[in-house]
Amino acid sequence: MLTCKVKFLAGNDGWKHFIYKSNSGRYDENNKQIYYTHWLPDDLERLIPDDKNPDFYKKFDTLLHVTNWHNVVSILKEGFEPRPVRSNSIVNSKTELLDDDTKNPIDPRPLHPLGESKVMWYGLGNTGELRNPGYTALRYGNVAFSMKSLRGYEGLIRHDMKFYFIEVIEYVKKSACRILVSIKVYDQLRHFDPTKRGNPLYFDGGQLYYASKLKRHDGVICENDLEIMKEEPDRLQSAIYLNHRVSFCKCTDRRYDIIRKQKPSLSDLVPYYIKLAIVLAFGESKYGSRLSLITPFENREERDNRLKSELERVHNEAVQALQRREEEELDIEKVKQAIQNDTSVVERLMGWEDIVDSYLDLLKQFPERSRTTLKDTLW
Repeated sequence: MLTCKVKFLAGNDGWKHFIYKSNSGRYDENNKQIYYTHWLPDDLERLIPDDKNPDFYKKFDTLLHVTNWHNVVSILKEGFEPRPVRSNSIVNSKTELLDDDTKNPIDPRPLHPLGESKVMWYGLGNTGELRNPGYTALRYGNVAFSMKSLRGYEGLIRHDMKFYFIEVIEYVKKSACRILVSIKVYDQLRHFDPTKRGNPLYFDGGQLYYASKLKRHDGVICENDLEIMKEEPDRLQSAIYLNHRVSFCKCTDRRYDIIRKQKPSLSDLVPYYIKLAIVLAFGESKYGSRLSLITPFENREERDNRLKSELERVHNEAVQALQRREEEELDIEKVKQAIQNDTSVVERLMGWEDIVDSYLDLLKQFPERSRTTLKDTLW
């Protein structure tokens, strides 16, 4: 196999401006291999659309970590688990970098300064949109952990936070600009000041913006997502965890989406909020506090009425479906411990099963005479 020699030496500006290809593993309609481009230009004017027409900047007020149902259980119990980058990225040493012209592998494959450092991935969002029943996540799952505040180490805005360009990865129709946020110094990476206009991430006083459009390497302007890799100190994991709220959303990736309706109504979503609420009620975090739940209801009264009514329906149907068992007095602490030890109960609750079926598993943990009070205990 033909190979290309690495284009830069360690210590040069190799990670501050570059262009590579990677094999997507996909083919187009003509059965032609699709390649992704990973690049950073030496001049930001090649990347940022004309600053005189700033419509490409869009506001955001929170960071989102979106995941699937099964990961929710471990996050609520153990907190977030930062991990090394394993996606298609120049950071991931398993991603084979190819020469932009010949498509031959770069040999030796340069190792990125971030290496095996552990990061948390975040996208951008707006808290108000999370209350919209029609809000949809692009990928990864149906549960969104959103930050309550973007200030301090647990957020983005702090005087000693450092911001680095990692790469712009060009997909078929859009791009993703990836940046690293860390308190560490990486001399080999390209640092930028987010308070200066003309960067993909831009802070203007109390307002935060990101570039929703960027230029591709060929100059064509395309839609852009901003993806944040956040390197977080272990000592701050408790504060970081408690700086989040939980919400439910539809997901466009059918591998993870548990909502089969293309445009679900609010009534379709209510059972999933009940699922989340039950797990939050019984989930004991090692940090000692429960996260709050964001719901799409207009006010607290409407929220309480709708959720309580749905809980009543689920409870009654599950009671009717359950066979008799030996009666004994309710010991709520004993039952909570049994549920925590029997992970299958929670896994089914956070899985694909109908909420009545999974609630029935929960109900089985209680003696018959005490089942009628479960909904009140949960509430």
